[in-house]
Amino acid sequence: MTVENNLNPSLKNRPLPTIIQDTARFWESAREHAVELQKCDECGYWRFYPGPVCHSCGSFAYTWTPISGKGKIWTYTVLYRARGNAYQDDVPIAIGLIELEEGAILMSNIIDCQPEDLKIGLEVIIDYGAINDEVTLPLFRLA
Repeated sequence: MTVENNLNPSLKNRPLPTIIQDTARFWESAREHAVELQKCDECGYWRFYPGPVCHSCGSFAYTWTPISGKGKIWTYTVLYRARGNAYQDDVPIAIGLIELEEGAILMSNIIDCQPEDLKIGLEVIIDYGAINDEVTLPLFRLA
């Protein structure tokens, strides 16, 4: 299922990422609803945020590799007040660090649940929210 702007109002006013050479494939794969992350060819470390060098071993060799889309809430917070910024009409918003099955940790929103339903360690699955023709955000919902 894909979240459309009118079903998740917090998508409408999002600041947009700057897409650069190191991150272009990530954003392209999100638009395709099949997120890929860099996996180090030397040590096998899955990395996020994309960059030219492995955060674990320093290798420049990597392959863009599809992820399972499954993970667990590593930690989270719920934003209840956002006065004076783009999210002020969309609270509460759940912001989580999601530990993917592959090991990488991604910051994203946890959608379609109540704040009281959230707990560290709960399983989540990926979903997608299109901001515009260029940017689709990976989002997560409870599994």
